Amino acid sequence: MSCGLALCGQQQARATHILGGQLTYVNVGPNQYVVTLSLYRDCSGAGLPGSMTLTVRPSTSCTATPAPAYPMNAVPNSRYVGSQYCPAQQQQAQCTSAGTLPNFESEQYRTATITVLPGQWTMSTEICCRPYTANLVGQGNFRYEAQLNNRIVVNGQNVDIQNSSAQYSLLDIPVPFVYVNQRTTIGFNTTDPNNTPLAPDTDSLVYSLVAPLDQCNVPVVYKPYPNNTIAVVPGSNPPCYILPPTNTPANYTPMLPMPLSFSTTGVCPVLQGVNSGQFVFDASAGYFTFTPSSYVNSAPSAGDNKYVVVGKVDEYRRLPGFGNRRFLVGSVRREIVIIIINGTNSVPSPPTASSTPGSGTTTVSTADSLFITIQPCNYSRVLLRFTDPDPQDLLTVIYTGQGDINTDILQSGDIGSYSLSGNGTAQPRIRFDFQPSPSHAGRVLRIPFVVLDNACPVLGFQTKVLVVRIAQARRDLATIAVTGGSSGSSSVTTNLATACQGGSLMLHGLISRPDSVRNGLQTYSYAWTGAGIVGTSNTRSITVAPQATTRYRLNVTPNNGFQQGVCGDTASVLIQVAPQPPTPNISRSGAMLVSSAATGNQWFINNSAISGATGNTLTPSVSGSYTVAVRTGSGAVQCESGRSAAVAVSSTRQPLPGSSLRIVPNPTPDGHLTVLLSGYRQATTLVLFDVLGRPVQSAAIASPNAQGTSFPLDLSLLPAGVYVLRVSTAGGVDVCRIVRE
Repeated sequence: MSCGLALCGQQQARATHILGGQLTYVNVGPNQYVVTLSLYRDCSGAGLPGSMTLTVRPSTSCTATPAPAYPMNAVPNSRYVGSQYCPAQQQQAQCTSAGTLPNFESEQYRTATITVLPGQWTMSTEICCRPYTANLVGQGNFRYEAQLNNRIVVNGQNVDIQNSSAQYSLLDIPVPFVYVNQRTTIGFNTTDPNNTPLAPDTDSLVYSLVAPLDQCNVPVVYKPYPNNTIAVVPGSNPPCYILPPTNTPANYTPMLPMPLSFSTTGVCPVLQGVNSGQFVFDASAGYFTFTPSSYVNSAPSAGDNKYVVVGKVDEYRRLPGFGNRRFLVGSVRREIVIIIINGTNSVPSPPTASSTPGSGTTTVSTADSLFITIQPCNYSRVLLRFTDPDPQDLLTVIYTGQGDINTDILQSGDIGSYSLSGNGTAQPRIRFDFQPSPSHAGRVLRIPFVVLDNACPVLGFQTKVLVVRIAQARRDLATIAVTGGSSGSSSVTTNLATACQGGSLMLHGLISRPDSVRNGLQTYSYAWTGAGIVGTSNTRSITVAPQATTRYRLNVTPNNGFQQGVCGDTASVLIQVAPQPPTPNISRSGAMLVSSAATGNQWFINNSAISGATGNTLTPSVSGSYTVAVRTGSGAVQCESGRSAAVAVSSTRQPLPGSSLRIVPNPTPDGHLTVLLSGYRQATTLVLFDVLGRPVQSAAIASPNAQGTSFPLDLSLLPAGVYVLRVSTAGGVDVCRIVRE
């Protein structure tokens, strides 16, 4: 990459040059606190002070007396120099007279244990002076400030508390060098010491961007926001210009702290056509994403490429006895200076995520965060992959939060496990194996990272936060399949099925959780309850013979994984017992068989059900043993009566004396045939039956000729097979077998 001019020369010393920092406090006993200042200074200015002084005043006044003053001494071994350069340039960026590249130096200052009685307090310390910047007027004082409300007044009642402020990560880059025209995310990441594994949601944090302070309640004045075109990328010929967005404020603001363009004019090889007018801030996580669009080729001491951004985090707490109300118990601020540089390096790409299919895990990526929702008890492996648009760059992923991810955040396996591989390569990878206990349902975990490339002279970076949301626990992932009954049918249900009186059913437990754990396949234990269980009740499938309507309940418990015995699922099914219908009887009515049951009949020939024969009557067309049964109910399980006494039909043929019946052609290849009758003098009926005795066609001859009658039949619409034609007249019945080819 090419070196921006703001990085290529040493700044001129101008008194002290304070670039940022923050003031935080930790509660170490009843009303006992230790306060820490993190201070960042420009290496080109005066050195770091030997000590600082902390003032504590009531929050309602800037002049209240007495105002206790406490010395803040430098913390041993806390001083360090910024390391945003690649190794080849880092040696030139030391905070000494030999340094030729601009950089910052940081040190911490800390009080001894001090007493802060219950009240509402402002802790502060001030130092001179600020450097010239592009968005602030002058070089006034730098005021560090924190609020502590250790007495909350609710409805006239005093509630005294102990509180530690939110703590900023020292691994975040406090003075970031940001490439012009590169989309970048920076975070004011904090953790709250009051939130512990036993009380993970004691306090909630709300982030905002605010104005920097010069004195107590006196903010620094912002410069006018550019309302004319601004020359950028001066090396272009003619020069490239940006146009400010419409409806911009008169001055810079906390939410618009730097130029962001919507369009360009001139020769702009990088900016042409880019709409970069966005400064997106996430109030829930304290991260902001932006694309700086202006780089001015001027002397570094002019401050034309330096922009101040201040993040504030307010800390709210639920108090016992006051429901879900939350009360402000403290706030802290962090001020940084963003330095815009020019170069060709591309910053690392946002990470991509993938998870175990079917685990219920979802991933959503936003400008600054990656949101992952996981299900309690379900196992899911989530992989985060990091890449860089410049394939030659190697990436380093650094966790910037407090504590240890495995031990503190993931609770030593109660939520999951974390591992990082390939760090320092072109494609680092983070692996999470999640299987949270139901006791963690509803929790939100924030895991911040910074990703650095190794480009020269300045490392490109992105700050990202992984937000892991643990969904509410579900216990409805079990279902019950019901099979059996006199009809042999089956269904899957979780609420209702039918059994016949005196009969039995089989119930089968099903589970729709992902069938895996960290090491191997999942196995389950089953426990059934309910009257009428036949045999064992602790297997996946059971037989039940209820005597009355009964609800059967199933508990399914996974045997492997974390938190064994607490990740169960339940299901139930109500088995209704239907009465057995009475056995019907068969009577004859001429050639017909008649069932004593008006509805629900099913006819059988030689113990085989006759398809479609469900009426009250049946006219047999072939010889055999006929029975009938009655079915009641509907749905998957129907109840069937016993079979009736069999009625034997030996023959249905009693031809009229002197008559004859012929079919031509027989077999019929196309279904067209002729019925030839002789000896028939009275009205004659023709009925065609299939092999199961079902009538499929009929006709009538009102006055046949005794000497001979021919009658055409059309079977072309019937399927191939064997049929029986019955010809009946007064005094006789004849039948003939027909083959439809």
